[in-house]
Amino acid sequence: MVLVLEGRGRFTIDGREHFCSAGESIVMPAGKPHAVYAAEDFKMLLTVVFPRGLSEHPAERMSRRGRSTAALRGCRADIP
Repeated sequence: MVLVLEGRGRFTIDGREHFCSAGESIVMPAGKPHAVYAAEDFKMLLTVVFPRGLSEHPAERMSRRGRSTAALRGCRADIP
């Protein structure tokens, strides 16, 4: 879940675009492609919850499967 603290952010979740301004929040579910873009300077609070019993961090699982973990590191290499 992301809470926008200041400014405005653009979020894509499962191919759909959303905009959130200060005081608004959005949930980015696991298993759905998602990304965060700065529509302008903005600050956000990201809260990540891992289900009980998860034996490894999602980045480790994705890396083992040969998938990019850039989004889990908080950056996207494909953003212009």
